[in-house]
Amino acid sequence: MFMYRQCIFKPTAINGNGVIIMGYISQNILIELKQRIRRYIRSIIPGYLEILNIYSMRNYGRDILDLFFESPSKVYDILIQYYKDFFTVDFALMRLFLRPISIEANNTLLEEQLLELIKKRRDDEVLKVIADSIKK
Repeated sequence: MFMYRQCIFKPTAINGNGVIIMGYISQNILIELKQRIRRYIRSIIPGYLEILNIYSMRNYGRDILDLFFESPSKVYDILIQYYKDFFTVDFALMRLFLRPISIEANNTLLEEQLLELIKKRRDDEVLKVIADSIKK
């Protein structure tokens, strides 16, 4: 994976809605989605993203939301490091990161589907499901 003209890119095709299929999302949609997630988390738990960014920067050298859209399972690992409890990690990931995506996709069942894929470390599938679910 590499950056090319402001898009997260792997050799894929772009569908008619501007969403890069095969698990990756166009830059414009990605920016908008990250902003929604950032606003959503900050409205529920102010300061939470900043704490997670400390862990993310220390372990991976990436912002937590950038890391989420590159490798969601690494965000799961950060949450495990932070909470040390799988139930709490699942709840935090679903409620804070996946809920805004499911709201955007207008699909409440999406949260559990994405969580299971993240726990199985199937990052490409997670990103593909997100891209396919968000039709703009």
